Amino acid sequence: MYEQLYFGEEDLEQDGLQDWWEAWSGDQLAEVARNAQAWAREALAEVLTAYVNARNAGRTLQTYDSVIQQILESEDEIEKLYAPKPTSMRYRNPDNGEGSSRFRFLNGDFKTCPY
Repeated sequence: MYEQLYFGEEDLEQDGLQDWWEAWSGDQLAEVARNAQAWAREALAEVLTAYVNARNAGRTLQTYDSVIQQILESEDEIEKLYAPKPTSMRYRNPDNGEGSSRFRFLNGDFKTCPY
């Protein structure tokens, strides 16, 4: 993503696109993780409720113990759902004090420009 934003900054002579991406994406990805955790909790609760209700209604389910155990183990894993930190490289922006961004994509590779 940073590469595309860098090209936009260079081509449009618009600074700050990478900064805005960083400001927005961290919050957005954290919200996605929270929503995933909430969805997983709700889904497991529905399955748990169905199994408990069936047992309380007198149904004998051979899979009851194993399913309940798996649900409880899965609930412990929900907190591990998180948004990974971006691994792409941010391109330096000379207009905000980050140093030279004199790079261009040439022949399939980034090359330093002489100007």
